Formats: sequence, C-alpha cells, structure tokens
Amino acid sequence: MHKYYNLLIIVIITLVMFLALCRISTDISEQEINNEVTFERIEEFAISNNIKVLNIEYQGDYTIVSYDNGTEYGIMKLYFDESSSSIKYLINSASPYNYTDRIVYTQFIDKDESYVGIYILDKGIMQIADDVSVSFKGARLEGVPFKISVTVNGQKSVVISTLRRGDLLEMEKISIRDKHGNIIYTKIVS
Repeated sequence: MHKYYNLLIIVIITLVMFLALCRISTDISEQEINNEVTFERIEEFAISNNIKVLNIEYQGDYTIVSYDNGTEYGIMKLYFDESSSSIKYLINSASPYNYTDRIVYTQFIDKDESYVGIYILDKGIMQIADDVSVSFKGARLEGVPFKISVTVNGQKSVVISTLRRGDLLEMEKISIRDKHGNIIYTKIVS
C-alpha cells in the first residue's frame, strides 16, 4: 500500500506541475497574440488610411506591408503599440515618374534588415511574370553580383528582405523572368 501511495503522490505532483506549465504557456501565447499586427488590424488600418494592401510579410512582432494609395507605392513596417492600442508605422514610398513606367521600386531600411519593394505596373508583364531578381552593387564575391530572386505568384508587388550589414545595399538591376526562365523585363537602376 505504501508503494502505491508514493506513486499516487508522484502522479498528483506531476499533474499539478503539468497543469501549471500549461497555464503559463497559455498566458504567454495570449499575450503574444494580443501584441501581433493581425490581418483584421491591417484591414482596419488600410481602410482608415485609404490604402490598398498589396503584399503582407509577417515578421514576428512586426509586419512589412507593400501598398498602393493611388498616387504612390510603398513599404510600411507596422507594429502594434500597446499603450495606444493602435498600429504604428514607419514608411518609405515611390511615385511613378510618369504613367509609362512599367515597374516602380523603393527601398526601406530598418535596424537589422532592409527591404526592396518592386511594383509591376504593366499588366502584360504582371500576367506572365514568374520570378523577380534584384542585383546589388558593391556586394560582389569574386566578381559575382549579390542577387536575390523571389517568385511573383501573380502578385502586383513583391517585397524582398535582405539582412543589412552596414549601409543600405545599392540596387544595380531588376530583372523579371517568365515561367520558362526567359527575361521579359530588365531595368538598370543606377
């Protein structure tokens, strides 16, 4: 009997510790969820600021959004401010130089990362675009330019993030390829 009594005490203590840990874990999860920039909050923010959200990149405690407000395209870093219970933001934008621009781009820099927003304005390019590549100056390794490629997936815009090491990487060239790998558009940036 004594043997089962000790086993029962161990099981009860283990169960109590397990339930306590579950409660702590639940409290942390609820707190994290309350601090996130949720899709619903982004929708409310877009409506109140008269913007069209083109692309959303969730990054943990903040979110990167590419947008169109009718006169410019840009990138915003959105984060939830608990003290005001509202979304706060940092922004960088670009306007088409004229209405014949086929693509527009902008860069946004933050503490540890920089972001490139590419906006495909030409519907013909947008329909067949499969991949967007950006080459950067001064980031060469044995004569090979530093290049990042992302899939377009029929989107009007893409956001490319790069780990920032020192200064903002200067863009050199933007290339768009179709699903067969053929270059359908190239823009020399500098």
